[in-house]
Amino acid sequence: RQQLDGRAGFDRLKRLAGSWSMSGGGSRGVTTYRVTDGGKTLIQDEAGQLTIFKLDGDKLTLTHYCARGNQPRMRLETLSDSKITFTMYDITNLSHPQAYHTTDLELVFLTDDRVDLIYRATSAGRPSTQVVQLTRKRS
Repeated sequence: RQQLDGRAGFDRLKRLAGSWSMSGGGSRGVTTYRVTDGGKTLIQDEAGQLTIFKLDGDKLTLTHYCARGNQPRMRLETLSDSKITFTMYDITNLSHPQAYHTTDLELVFLTDDRVDLIYRATSAGRPSTQVVQLTRKRS
């Protein structure tokens, strides 16, 4: 497995800081991204869920606090200027192995003001995909 530059990935993610309109994938409303922890953590706050991106040394991980009550933890899997992919390495609070849970998150940077979040999940062994479109809100 090739070592990816977590710092470069995190620098790309930090450009998400601000407010975004969400649509698609059953999501509507607003989500915000905020850099905290001395510039080492990015928090995405969406109604009912949090995703925390964390730079740990040169490794980039995330924990997704799902509205369904579980917390998949993922690590950086692929990285380019237009796409960042995370893949689950473990999960906490999963009610049973067949319960719905997110397994991958892909961020596709279409422009500085348009990003697609592609959530891949599984439930009872069946995969599913949800795409949420983000559009930067201008003040």
